[in-house]
Amino acid sequence: MTDTKITSENHKVLSGSALKLIALFTMIIDHTASVLLSNFQFATTPILRIGPFAWSLFKICRIIGRCAFPLYAFFADRRLYSHPE
Repeated sequence: MTDTKITSENHKVLSGSALKLIALFTMIIDHTASVLLSNFQFATTPILRIGPFAWSLFKICRIIGRCAFPLYAFFADRRLYSHPE
């Protein structure tokens, strides 16, 4: 049997740049929903019902946009620990 080392390089799925782009696009979706969609009737009427929950386009976009902050916080934390000053 051969010995195999498990490192983070073997399991890298997305690069830091890809995660930053995902964070950017989710933030754009969130801000677009906040500024533009909140004023339109079609965006606030429910388009999807799952059990007792009614989901509108506005709510779906805001939930997608809430993924941006944890990604940005992850990169801020990673930068603090990789470049201590």
